[in-house]
Amino acid sequence: MIFVFPTSVGEGVARFRLVAIPIAVLALSLRSWRPRPIVFVALALAVSWNVSSLAATVAESADDPAANASYWQPAIGFLRAHLSPSYRVEAVDTAGHWPAVYLPRAGIPLARGWFRQNDFPQNRMLYDSFGRAAYLSWLRGLGVRYVVLSTARPDYSAREERRLIQSGDSGLGLVFRSSNLAIYEVPSPRTIVVGRGHPRVVVLQTARLLLDLDRAGNYRVAVRYSPYWSPSSGCVSESSDGMVLLHAQQPGRVWLRFAVKARTALEAVAGIEPGCGG
Repeated sequence: MIFVFPTSVGEGVARFRLVAIPIAVLALSLRSWRPRPIVFVALALAVSWNVSSLAATVAESADDPAANASYWQPAIGFLRAHLSPSYRVEAVDTAGHWPAVYLPRAGIPLARGWFRQNDFPQNRMLYDSFGRAAYLSWLRGLGVRYVVLSTARPDYSAREERRLIQSGDSGLGLVFRSSNLAIYEVPSPRTIVVGRGHPRVVVLQTARLLLDLDRAGNYRVAVRYSPYWSPSSGCVSESSDGMVLLHAQQPGRVWLRFAVKARTALEAVAGIEPGCGG
């Protein structure tokens, strides 16, 4: 069934093919490699399951122009010139997930990557039918300013998004076009950090953000909440939509870092939320 219906569960199971050979060798060695006919058949199946996937990936990459770094250079050039740290980019996913490779490698922060499991619950909408209002609300909620749409074959989770953009009814405005892709701007985009005054992101990296806050107060930060987020001042809790809610006690710059420490790990296992009490 995992080969017929493309689901996140099926793809998780299918990844076992990557370790099919060592698992088969371990299992057969425990049986002293007997009976020999079954051993040969089992090994052949394991090798076939493993190699066929790798061969298919190589073949698809060879035929996919989006697999080349040069394909994404026009987008990278535009985004480096126009994107500030306070915003992200939504790249309509391709079948090979290439924007999640080349754009982050160039320092472009994306709204979503290629790990299907991480799409839920925040990005569940993309797997259903949706219209302009829902799409713009989703983009603004993640701090997206620009949307990149390429000519590459889309991932199945991006078909509805691609259809809406190409229909001209997405509400996005075209700001750049090359032979391979187009870039659209979100109207009235919302910054990654939202709250009192005019907060902004000074530094946006994989595991840390530097925020500049005008005033004390509560700020929604459009990163998925985890007990491992730790601010240099103030405290954090989970917002109603699963994002980070920063409680700043004074204006100024605040580092927000993601770090797994022994204490927070033990508290997470015990179900103790750090919160802002006491």
